[in-house]
Amino acid sequence: MNVQTVNIKDIKIHRYAELTPRMIPEQFEALKMDIKENGQLEPIKLSGANCYDGRHRIAALSELGQTTVEAIINNELSDSDIKSQVLSLENRRHQTPTQLAIMAYKEYKMLSFDADTKESQGSVAKRFGITRTNLAEVKSLAERSPDIIDYLFDGNKLNIGSATVPNMTNNVRAISAWLKTDMEIRMDTSYSESKMTSYENEVIDIAVLELISRYGIDVSIDVAKRIIAKYKK
Repeated sequence: MNVQTVNIKDIKIHRYAELTPRMIPEQFEALKMDIKENGQLEPIKLSGANCYDGRHRIAALSELGQTTVEAIINNELSDSDIKSQVLSLENRRHQTPTQLAIMAYKEYKMLSFDADTKESQGSVAKRFGITRTNLAEVKSLAERSPDIIDYLFDGNKLNIGSATVPNMTNNVRAISAWLKTDMEIRMDTSYSESKMTSYENEVIDIAVLELISRYGIDVSIDVAKRIIAKYKK
């Protein structure tokens, strides 16, 4: 297929491109520097006006002041063909287990929008080489705090080591447990799970995750301390 020059403003990002992680800032800056020095060496891939491979190159070129991008356009690809390329083993082999679990969740969620394409968590998980439990854990956390999922998916890490949960970094399973454990340690207080219903515990989980994802751990702990101080009187 011939490489064509396409106006960047005419390009849209294909929804399947969101199934793969975004570059962390350091990686993006390295890409931008490489393009600035050597030009765009690899064309992006388009289906019509939709880019399914090359969104970072588009962003880098835009920031460098370029208005066009070199692209390979294939208008004969089906949605299934595009998704297969985006989620190919070659593209996935460099992802961490956490990123693979989140990729599986993103595809599961996308497929669930249509009754004709909906699949079980187990079948989707199998394609990504993870367990159904891994996918369910990501789903649970994503429903409570999507910001944390996006943060992990982009290759960032949460340092969630503590006295009781050592060295658990970038681990979706540990995050929810750590949020409660760390807050107990820092506030020097504790509570009994058995004294609360599962619904009450879920409400606490949601509140804690939303607070931390929005304001950060230090501010959230300060808020919790103020609440305890106010209502202990």
